[in-house]
Amino acid sequence: MAQDSKVQPTNSGSVAFSVTSLVTGVVAFLTGWIFFLSIPVGAVAIVFAAINLKKGYGGKGLAIAGLVTGIVGAAFGLGVLVLAIIGSLNAGAPSVPQPGYYTY
Repeated sequence: MAQDSKVQPTNSGSVAFSVTSLVTGVVAFLTGWIFFLSIPVGAVAIVFAAINLKKGYGGKGLAIAGLVTGIVGAAFGLGVLVLAIIGSLNAGAPSVPQPGYYTY
């Protein structure tokens, strides 16, 4: 009678990935106007949430919340980056005087 001494790890109790996803997602959401911070932090939140949901670890609700806040934070940061690029391109544009307006 041989006993199997291998212990199978349970993945259902681990919530580290989901908590990490939620924390980084909230940071990305709150710092959305700082694009150079929110885009990478949002990407980290998305990756941790995807790992958690794919592996079936515990804290599915936290992982979904981290995924949503990470996507929203990264998208907001990306929008701010696009607006900053558009604004910098238009900053040097010459203004065209309107008809009837003369400068002396």
